[in-house]
Amino acid sequence: ESGADLDDVTSFANLTPLQDVLKNYTAQAYKDIQLDRKSWENKHKVANLIVSPRVYVEAEAGSTYTPVANDVFNGDDTDASFTVISVAQLISGTWAAGTAKAYINYSDLSGQWKFNELFDQTSPGSTSNVFRVKGFGRYDFDNDVSGLFMPDLNSFSVQSTGGATAQTNTVDFDSTPLVFVPRNLWPYDDYATVTYGRPTYFTRSAEGHYDFWPRPDQQYVVRFYYESAIHELSATTDTQTEVPPDFQDVIVWLAVRYYADYDRKQELWRSANKRYNFYKTKMEEYL
Repeated sequence: ESGADLDDVTSFANLTPLQDVLKNYTAQAYKDIQLDRKSWENKHKVANLIVSPRVYVEAEAGSTYTPVANDVFNGDDTDASFTVISVAQLISGTWAAGTAKAYINYSDLSGQWKFNELFDQTSPGSTSNVFRVKGFGRYDFDNDVSGLFMPDLNSFSVQSTGGATAQTNTVDFDSTPLVFVPRNLWPYDDYATVTYGRPTYFTRSAEGHYDFWPRPDQQYVVRFYYESAIHELSATTDTQTEVPPDFQDVIVWLAVRYYADYDRKQELWRSANKRYNFYKTKMEEYL
């Protein structure tokens, strides 16, 4: 469609300069079409996540113990205690080397820990000086939701789980909206605002981690809508999956338009733009 006289490409090794240009424009066109997709119903998905009470810890130097479900930990200073549900995310390091930094999901919090307080495992065994509590836990939904690209921050809601002991154990359907607060306006990071309960507000940090207030006292279901991740083409064996077959010429014509702009072929650009807009309009009507 570009009018260029080129051999078919079977390998990306030893491409001619023009083959390489057209290959890159095809991949870019496919990516750009997906980015321009707010009305695509097939790209809108919903996430339902169980959010547990969570704490951020760092392993104490010299410790080799790995926390596991049902471990009970007690603080050396306050005697605050909690029971581990799971190590939700190992952020860096390893437990075996005493370098772990991790989020721990917990239940049955008794008392209130202090920042930098050292914790011992007290049940079912006994291991001293396992980790220090360094802060409140945050939630990495990019890690928890496969293919998450762009969450709709206006669609977040919270409800009781209706589940087990660690959960809220209610039969009521009590879904309520969560209100988003920009990070620069978030006032709930210090002990002056330590409140546990059903979350009402949430924020998102620069690295994409989420925080709630009140901080969850038990497990809750957080629900939100999101756009799924961009699918990219890079290898000769890659096949596009996001544009329905009847409309996939939209990729071709956008790539040709990019090439025509690059090679300053105005007539080809106008023709490619017309065909691109035709397929784009039809695709948006369908999707």
